[in-house]
Amino acid sequence: MKNEFRRKHGEFDSSSKKNDFRRKHGESDSSSKKTFSITTIIFFFLGVITLAGFLLLFFFPDLFDQVIKGRTSFFNTKPTLHQVIIDLNGKERKLPDRGIIEVQSGDKLNLVDVDTSVFFNRGINAEIENIQSDIGFNAPVEINKMVEATLKSFHDGQGKEFRLTFHKNGAAFGSIGIKVALTAADWLTWGDAQKEGKVKIKCYQFAKKLSPENPEINLRLAETYKAAKDLRDSIKAYEEAVKADPKNMDNLLSLEDLYSKTKNNDGLIITYERILKLDPKNATVYNNLGYAYFKKGDLKMAEGAYNKALVINPKDADFRTNLAKVYEQNKNYPQAIKEYEKVSSQNPQNKNVLYTLINLYSAKKDSDNLINTYERLLKLEPKNATLYNNL
Repeated sequence: MKNEFRRKHGEFDSSSKKNDFRRKHGESDSSSKKTFSITTIIFFFLGVITLAGFLLLFFFPDLFDQVIKGRTSFFNTKPTLHQVIIDLNGKERKLPDRGIIEVQSGDKLNLVDVDTSVFFNRGINAEIENIQSDIGFNAPVEINKMVEATLKSFHDGQGKEFRLTFHKNGAAFGSIGIKVALTAADWLTWGDAQKEGKVKIKCYQFAKKLSPENPEINLRLAETYKAAKDLRDSIKAYEEAVKADPKNMDNLLSLEDLYSKTKNNDGLIITYERILKLDPKNATVYNNLGYAYFKKGDLKMAEGAYNKALVINPKDADFRTNLAKVYEQNKNYPQAIKEYEKVSSQNPQNKNVLYTLINLYSAKKDSDNLINTYERLLKLEPKNATLYNNL
């Protein structure tokens, strides 16, 4: 009985231990499941909160900034512009805040990126006052508008600086300078578009400062001065145009016209000599050169010029008459009579030449030729009593 009791007691003990093991093991499984579930829930909620924060930051950056900056004095300051990246004619350049870049008409300028203290640069916009608002990244900057605004403002004719300013929530916090450098072509084109003579002249003068040797600019100035009846400045501009382009015949002929109007014989002589270098067989120009020398009182040079004209065109009565006048003025009467007689033989109806011959024959006291000349003249004026009396 005792043994049986022990066995049973032993069995009871053994069974009790097994039951204890099972109970403890069961308790361990239940605790592990509870711990895993809580951790998962915590990480899940953390993930949701993080995702919500990123979505809020991405879609509502302004609200995010206002919340942070409104609560914390450390963030309640202006954003900082660290760097601006631009593309000028295909080449990227980096500019600091207040940096300056120079452009001119025909350039292509794009805003590539900015480096600021603002999260993801959200809510930032850029503008050039009175030129272009809300300039986006990779959008072209309207250089032509800046060029036109610079031309309208005149100033010193050199150029003007514009500010490309960055804003956050309506407040400016940084900028770079865009300096527009005007070219002679800009002023030339702008001057052509003006209607008022004084304004055109001002534009052409600015162009001339930038390109003093440009013959096209000097020509525009010369023509505008001439239209404004400013012959002196027109001559000066034409002279500079000729200096830059000495083979331009149109400019030389314009100078000839201006020197004639101003009765400037020295200017005429120089101009005719320039023309003759380009057109050495022009008899008319030699004749005009002779007349300029004659008006100046240089009879020897006048005689030479007239003779060259007659070599090229010996039948021109006007050239020969001018040569005869030189001989007459120089009191070389025999030579003068010779030339006048040639003119008279070419045109027997020319009464002026016959009257001149009468004076010359009278001065020489050449009665025979004097009588002959009166008779020729009476054929043209048969009712001239004075001629009969003198005869």
